[in-house]
Amino acid sequence: MLSEDLVKKVKDILDGMNVRYEEGKVKDATFLISLWRTDKWDELEIDIVISPGNLVVLFSTLPVSSEGRENWLLNKNWDYNFAHFATDISGNVIVVSNIRGEDVSEELMRLSLASIIRAADDLKEAIEEESGNTIR
Repeated sequence: MLSEDLVKKVKDILDGMNVRYEEGKVKDATFLISLWRTDKWDELEIDIVISPGNLVVLFSTLPVSSEGRENWLLNKNWDYNFAHFATDISGNVIVVSNIRGEDVSEELMRLSLASIIRAADDLKEAIEEESGNTIR
């Protein structure tokens, strides 16, 4: 599948799901950026990157340091079918989901988005329990 075809397919799926997004390009990759209101986040940004290598990567960078949470993050990775925790080069927690271009479907997009949201909410809840504060 050509990269432009994959971008169109992903956008058509998101449009069909009534997901609002902004589009941008960096080099040969297309970025679709969406904001979500969840049980725990007022604005959770989920970025969708469509690479020229026919890979769709969904991720959210959370404003949370991974320091001291490594074991929790590794153990929680087993709880999600379509997403996993990782850290970026700054040590912040990110939640990532990958879909091969030929496998992209509305069902996988829904599952990936739902898994990212659930993982982000679970992390926020754990931090709130740990600190005794509600963070929005």
